[in-house]
Amino acid sequence: MLSSSFFIRSLVYGKKRIDFRSNTGKALAHRGGGHKRNYYIVDYKQSTWHIPALVLSLKYDPNRNARLALVSYPNGLVSYIIAPLGICPGSTLYSGFDSRLSIGSRFYLWQIPLGTRIFNVELTPGVGGLFARAAGTFSIILRKTKTYVVVRLPSKELKMLPLTALATVGQVSNMSTQFTNLGKAGSSRWIGKRPVVRGVAKNPVDHPHGGGEGKTSGGRPSVTPWGIITKGKPTRNKSKQSLKTVLRFRNGLTNLHSYIYKK
Repeated sequence: MLSSSFFIRSLVYGKKRIDFRSNTGKALAHRGGGHKRNYYIVDYKQSTWHIPALVLSLKYDPNRNARLALVSYPNGLVSYIIAPLGICPGSTLYSGFDSRLSIGSRFYLWQIPLGTRIFNVELTPGVGGLFARAAGTFSIILRKTKTYVVVRLPSKELKMLPLTALATVGQVSNMSTQFTNLGKAGSSRWIGKRPVVRGVAKNPVDHPHGGGEGKTSGGRPSVTPWGIITKGKPTRNKSKQSLKTVLRFRNGLTNLHSYIYKK
């Protein structure tokens, strides 16, 4: 098998430095610098079916905490996919109607049995996986109906997904990433994290909590440097169409606007 340092030139390009700015051009707080990175083009769709995929190597990706797997198909196609937990170089992944349920295989949600762990789950068929892509995460299929499948996401949210949405069987690799200890301040700077200063230690021009004489506590609720409340204020857009597919939110509350209550 190939070395973990081997990569496909056509699937990797230098990531452009945007100086950690938002889509409006404003600089993001506590972010900047960091080591140069390459960006690996990941195949979230995995739409090559009925052809076995041979795992050539497992790859570290600086842009995500999960590992990537370089897979090769008999027709000459090569791609990077999110590596499932439990595979190694030399493993074979197969997706299709005639394949058996195995780790790394990709199926429609209606094909996967209840209680199965899945990841890289699609929200809209054909778009590519959106849910459960971080290291160690997985979703679970809870129940099925004639029109949708209820899936529990890693956030404990229950969501209704189409029967024809695709998902990969298994769990995302590198589940021990939560125990990573950076060890020193320089390691944080390498990944683009800058020092964090308390708002009450700043001047009034720099933060809403700033200013005052002595050790004052700010005199207002906890907010961001731009005045947005940070403790308990809902930030989810109520007008989004995808909100109607939520059965139960991550805080345990039932969504009264979901389709199940309109039928």
